[in-house]
Amino acid sequence: MFKIFNFIKFPLWGLGGFVFFLTCSQNGQKQENTIILENALNQLEKSPFLENGTLSFELVRLKDYKTLAKKNAQKTIPFASCMKLVSTATALEILGGNFRFYTALEYDGNITNGVLNGNLYIKGGGDPVLGSNIMTDQHIDRIFPIWVQRIQQAGITKITGKIIADESIFPMDITPHEWIWGDIGNFYGATAGALNIFDNEYSLFLLPNNILYERPQIVRTQPTGLDIEFVNELKTETAGSGDQSTINGGVFEQKRYLNGTIPQGGTFQVRGSLPNPALTCARYFQGYLKNNNILVEKNATTSRLLIQQKQVFNKANRKLIYTHQSPTLKTICEFTNFYSVNLFAEAIHKRIAITQEKRAGTRAGVKATKEFWEKRGLNTKGFFQQDGSGLASTNAMTASQMTSLLAKMSKSKNFPYFFGSLPTSAKDGTMQHIGKNTKMANNLRAKTGAITRVQSFAGYFRNSKKELYAFSLCVHQYTNGYTEMQKKLENVMKIMVESCN
Repeated sequence: MFKIFNFIKFPLWGLGGFVFFLTCSQNGQKQENTIILENALNQLEKSPFLENGTLSFELVRLKDYKTLAKKNAQKTIPFASCMKLVSTATALEILGGNFRFYTALEYDGNITNGVLNGNLYIKGGGDPVLGSNIMTDQHIDRIFPIWVQRIQQAGITKITGKIIADESIFPMDITPHEWIWGDIGNFYGATAGALNIFDNEYSLFLLPNNILYERPQIVRTQPTGLDIEFVNELKTETAGSGDQSTINGGVFEQKRYLNGTIPQGGTFQVRGSLPNPALTCARYFQGYLKNNNILVEKNATTSRLLIQQKQVFNKANRKLIYTHQSPTLKTICEFTNFYSVNLFAEAIHKRIAITQEKRAGTRAGVKATKEFWEKRGLNTKGFFQQDGSGLASTNAMTASQMTSLLAKMSKSKNFPYFFGSLPTSAKDGTMQHIGKNTKMANNLRAKTGAITRVQSFAGYFRNSKKELYAFSLCVHQYTNGYTEMQKKLENVMKIMVESCN
């Protein structure tokens, strides 16, 4: 038995200079070669853009769990939205791909001659896709008519009480403690409550001023009728300057502060997080009932508001009218990872907490997740989870932990669901523009991640023999632009896939 080594000089396009490519054969069988990949990683790490930052990488061949290449794989760094892989993998393992969230319609009091002398309750079960605009088959125009029909079938034509959105399955403090103020008011900072609607976000339409640096005009919101007070301190910038606006405001707070700039050039749209999704849901459903000639005498409210106002909130002796079920968890996980929806990931994370810890909340979900993977043999030293989505900048883990989780999932009965939830290079989701005209295209499936000065990729690909590989790649505290760094990481992944063929 012997090995033959050949040194061949090749240019390393996109990274500058030449490297020596080491080919290795044993008994005539070509082995995977990662020398060119290691050179690419070394050159990227030594580039001026990462002089003060960290590059972390690991590549594992899953047929024998052999680590083929790594760089700072034991360093703990933020993985941004790649943390959604942790949440979706954990949920699929604990809950199963066919798990469904629920939302129940209930009432108290009695029904006499079509009149409900009592209250109607919308009991939230944490369904993140109720009334979703992302998952269009869950839009309220499909869901609410069914609810109205079930109420009519129960013989109700009038309600003397209120529509009460029951949020009691979750604690009142639903925002992860590590989220920053600058994120919470924007659409991607929409956190998961017990009752969610419209992806917990709204669109705000603005008319830029004809005079530069003057205040744009607020035109409307979509959905309409939101109880939000906007403090408009936006300015109008030159055409083509892009969206430089921010929306600040806390959960359950109706006041929103608009800051930054928007460009000239016609009506401009920005997106914010709904202050009170449960109340919005109850109010919108009351409007649907009115349009179907079912009068509700009192204004809609929520269990949280009733408790805060020291009013009666009845949790017992309620009768069920209808239970709405969400799409399956495997479908929700697909949308979560394809489009990196923070809301969906947070709801999944909190559902893990309820199942494992018998209580809701972000911290309970963190505890349940860590304990679950420790029992599966994952080394969690240096693993720090703060939420379910990766939005908190204090989330952190190692590349080795990420590839280890991916490797363990590859042996799970839920792997087809998990693998199918990852967008494919040059095809769909957040990967649709990555890897075109390369061996990555229609092959490499990965979750992407990005927060300030962090970019990450993690997932799977196959070589020409259909052998499966897992990888994780992340840069932290880079100093060049987002697009430029993304191209460099794309080139690393291109070389990675080619090195295994």
